[in-house]
Amino acid sequence: MINFRITLRQRRITLKVLNCHMRIFMLITCLLGLVPLGVPRAFADQAPGQVSAELRYFGTCDGSAVVQIGEHVLLTANDEDNILRSYHLLGGKPLGQFDISLLAGVDSNEEIDIEGVARQGDLLWWIGSHGLGKKGIEGDDKPARRNIFATNIPGPGLENLKLVEKHTNLTDALRNSEDLKEILTPEVWNLAPKKGGLNIEGVVFAPNGDLLVGLRSPLFAKKGKKGRALIVHLRKAGDGWSVVDVSRLKLDDRGIRDIHTVDGGYLMIAGEVHSGGKSALYFWNGTDKPELRSVDGIQNLNPEAVIQFDGHQIIFSDDGTRDRKPDFFEAEQECGEFYDPEQSHPLVYFRAVVVNP
Repeated sequence: MINFRITLRQRRITLKVLNCHMRIFMLITCLLGLVPLGVPRAFADQAPGQVSAELRYFGTCDGSAVVQIGEHVLLTANDEDNILRSYHLLGGKPLGQFDISLLAGVDSNEEIDIEGVARQGDLLWWIGSHGLGKKGIEGDDKPARRNIFATNIPGPGLENLKLVEKHTNLTDALRNSEDLKEILTPEVWNLAPKKGGLNIEGVVFAPNGDLLVGLRSPLFAKKGKKGRALIVHLRKAGDGWSVVDVSRLKLDDRGIRDIHTVDGGYLMIAGEVHSGGKSALYFWNGTDKPELRSVDGIQNLNPEAVIQFDGHQIIFSDDGTRDRKPDFFEAEQECGEFYDPEQSHPLVYFRAVVVNP
C-alpha cells in the first residue's frame, strides 16, 4: 500500500526542488529575452495600448501613491501602513524605507491612508483619503486620514527625507465650498468611503499652481443619469486652502483613482466607487471631455496609480485582496494576509504593467 503522507522534511526537499526548477526556468527565459532585463527591454515597442511587461515591487501589497524621484527611482506610499518605500523603476525589493508617521504628526498605529502624491518644484505633497472608516461616522472616525503635508525629494535610500510644510486638512475647505454643498451633503459626510462617502484618491498641481484633488467618491449624479467624477480645484489661503472651482467629468459612472501630469494635460485612472468593477485610463486636457485610452490587460489589475516614463504609461495595482498561493500544498490566501511589517515575504508584492502609448 502506497503511503501518501508527506513528512515535513520531504515537503521541504520538494519545495527546494521546485524552487531550483523555477530558477532554471527564469534563467532560460531571460536568455531567450522573455523576461525584461533592463529598462530598454521592459519598454520594448509594441502596438499602442499593449502591455509590454509586468513588474513586481516587494514589501507591501499595494502602491496607492507613486512618484518618480530619480532617473530610474520611484517613491511609493500605500494605504495600509505609513511607510514610504523607494524602488528601482523596474521593481524588486525596496531601496529604502521610511516611516512617515512622526513627520505627519500621527502615531505609527494610526493609518494616514495615503492615496496620492503630487510634485511641486522641489516638494512632494502627500494626501490622506480624508475618509471615515468602513463603518461610517458611528465610532469609526479616522482623524489621521485628514492629512496633507509636503516633504523634500529624498535620495534613493530616503535617509535625507524631511518634512517641509504641513497644512491643516482640506475638510473645512470642502465643507465651506458653495460649489460642493449639493454634493457633499450632511448624509455624505456620514458615509463610509466605499458607500458614497468622501474619498480622496488623486492629487496633482495645475500649471497655475492650483491643487487639483480627484475624488473617488462621491460622484455628482442627477436622477436617471450616470454619475460624474469630481476634481476639486484648491488654492492656498493663509494656513489653509479654499475651493476655487470644481470640474465634473464624464468617466462612465467612475470616480478618480489617480491623476498624473503629462504633456498637454493629465492621465487619470478611473474606477468604481465600490470595490470591483472595471477600471479605465483617460486623458484630460483640463477643460474638455476626457478621452478614453484603450489598454489591453488593465482588467487583470486593480489600478490605483499611474505615471509616465519615456512615453510609456506604468499602471500600478492594489493587490491587497489578490489571492496568492504559498506553495503546492497550501490553499490560496489574500496578499494582505502574508504582510508582516517586521519581515519580508516572497508573496507580498504589488504589480505594475508597462503600457505602450
